[in-house]
Amino acid sequence: LACYAASTRHPARERQVRLLKARDDIAGVERLLDEIQSQPWSAEEQDFAEGFGSRRRCQIPTTQVRLTAPVSARIEHHAMEQLACSGRRVWHLENSFPLSLAGLAYWPIVFAEVPGAFVNPFQAGPVDLYWEDFLTPRQALFEAQEAKLAEDIGAVLRTTYAAKAGVNNRLVSWGAFTPEVLAAVLATIPPSDLHRLARYVLQNLARARVGFPDLLVLGEPGYYEFVEVKGPTDRLQPAQRIWFKTLAGFDLPARVLKFTD
Repeated sequence: LACYAASTRHPARERQVRLLKARDDIAGVERLLDEIQSQPWSAEEQDFAEGFGSRRRCQIPTTQVRLTAPVSARIEHHAMEQLACSGRRVWHLENSFPLSLAGLAYWPIVFAEVPGAFVNPFQAGPVDLYWEDFLTPRQALFEAQEAKLAEDIGAVLRTTYAAKAGVNNRLVSWGAFTPEVLAAVLATIPPSDLHRLARYVLQNLARARVGFPDLLVLGEPGYYEFVEVKGPTDRLQPAQRIWFKTLAGFDLPARVLKFTD
């Protein structure tokens, strides 16, 4: 316990919890779990704290579909074909969707002239992009951009895309987040939902860059969902469970499409 307490890396606190549990120190277990959940070191650690012992993880909506024949293509492509049968548009974007959205929405923040952030002319982002205190020296700029996004995030995204298309930005995947995707997203997803998602990503870049659901599914205006595809032997990873909990907290539609043998 003393050795693990001296560490600041996961899974040190998880190991402490398990040792405390073995010693029947329930108060110590609860105290440390509360500490982890208030300031998790990683998505894996947060997921452990939520699932350990009597604590229950967020119930993730899951649709199970039985495979009637072997799938020759990737399981995500098979899912896209199934979902597109209903007339909806489907893109396999994974993490490039939330990251590109945040990169476009907060472009002035990413490339703000903060001392020491850029040390050569070829950087696709500041050196502190994934640091926990990334927003601290940019707080005033962030608040100003928030006001613009709250007023009309669609206009900000369109203007930025037109002005910066092709410019190297560590967050924006131009090959995946195409003009077609942007137009469809703005025509379908409510602006307030886009703003909440983009803001969360910028405020949690280190953790939000992995684990987002595989597919973006768009239907008629107002209908959309994020779908994580799992094959018969696949299971959700901690970062993916954390994303599902986050999306549920924002009341954004997301589910798992689980194929079974």
